[in-house]
Amino acid sequence: MIEVGGYVLLKLYKRQARRLFKHILDTLKASKSTSQSVPELALITCVEQYLETETALDGGYGVLLDSFWN
Repeated sequence: MIEVGGYVLLKLYKRQARRLFKHILDTLKASKSTSQSVPELALITCVEQYLETETALDGGYGVLLDSFWN
């Protein structure tokens, strides 16, 4: 959901989406029980990609194509 929805959120809401991703990332990293499991590490990596300006909108990572909405 973050992979696809994250791209759309960044396109629509820009700064607010980045703040949301930063909050999610900080919460995950602060949690000792979730910060070391494989699914959470994958989620952290995904969210970090959206926070990096070089990769955030690079090639539509996780993009919903226009045909999805029809």
